[in-house]
Amino acid sequence: MIDMSYVNILKGDPGKLFKGHTFNLVQQNYGEGTTLTLSQNYFSSQSVLSTYCVNDNTTDTIFTYYPFGMRIPLWFQKYCKDVVKLALPITQACKRDDFELIIMSNHAHISFKTQCKGLKFTGHRENINKFSELKYNWAQIRDWLKRIDCNKLTSCDIEDDQLILPINI
Repeated sequence: MIDMSYVNILKGDPGKLFKGHTFNLVQQNYGEGTTLTLSQNYFSSQSVLSTYCVNDNTTDTIFTYYPFGMRIPLWFQKYCKDVVKLALPITQACKRDDFELIIMSNHAHISFKTQCKGLKFTGHRENINKFSELKYNWAQIRDWLKRIDCNKLTSCDIEDDQLILPINI
């Protein structure tokens, strides 16, 4: 059995530093390995997860934008219903160099992943700039989803129970 432990190093509560920003810095020890993970959330719709692996001396960072809050737009609800009617997989994906889109039943998120050598946690300016890019990509995807004839999705590839969307923006 692998010995694991977690230590919460630092925590930022909502509104303490910046409006709408929360964060946690956690150290995880498992067997011979150690990671430091910085989780940052902005207004509940944007998150940055940076994990530094001490043993590999690499930092993996994932920026994620969730375009829907509590209210899911009617056009997206209709899109999801149309996909279900066609008996297509409810989970859909589109992977590109600059982002990855995941759609599940009444949920969508767009993310960007990066890896670098050494310890590199991102700051607010870099996070905000990356979220701007993701929001721009989402706006283009949203327009594509609104225009697509769902019957054309029946000819899309299916990999690992995911419908691969042919988004070309």
